[in-house]
Amino acid sequence: MPTPRTSDLSPAAHPVLVPVDFSSSSRAALQFAAHFIRCIDAPLLVLHVIHEAGNEAGFYRKNGAPGRLRPVEDIARDMLEEFVAAVCSPCWDAVGPIEPRLLLVNGLPAARIQEIAEREQAGLIVMGSHARSGLARIAVGSVSTEVMQHCRVPVTIVKARPGADGDTASEQGWWPRVTAGQDTDQSLA
Repeated sequence: MPTPRTSDLSPAAHPVLVPVDFSSSSRAALQFAAHFIRCIDAPLLVLHVIHEAGNEAGFYRKNGAPGRLRPVEDIARDMLEEFVAAVCSPCWDAVGPIEPRLLLVNGLPAARIQEIAEREQAGLIVMGSHARSGLARIAVGSVSTEVMQHCRVPVTIVKARPGADGDTASEQGWWPRVTAGQDTDQSLA
């Protein structure tokens, strides 16, 4: 598999795309990417895909928040901003401030991630893996595996550290094993 050259990941044209779903695995991916972008001097693009079921209304009440219902996009935007700030703040302390661009879209996660990666000319996608296996993987599917198998952009899969609960932003939550692929039919083990 060819290794991307640093020049292929030039900052102006090729951001590192990190799709997040607010889980411990996406926290680990964002932590990894926040450190990695310093090595290649690339911008960071953080994406959240709102995946609503067809029978659900587009309004929700934020977890535990009393009061009126709000559009799901407003709540998702708030959650994305809070998530990125919580995850990236310790990185800012370690390597200096980063200014990620945040993007919120609706749709099916795997398809939208691929679409955004191509539209934004991402040089790399860094995603978390929930590490499902066996029947759970067949029943639920794997967004990271689908993206890795079908996307033309290189993909790095970061696994959350075993037992990482995702509640402690200051703790390095990524597991130092990563899997990278591009235009491949291999699946993650």
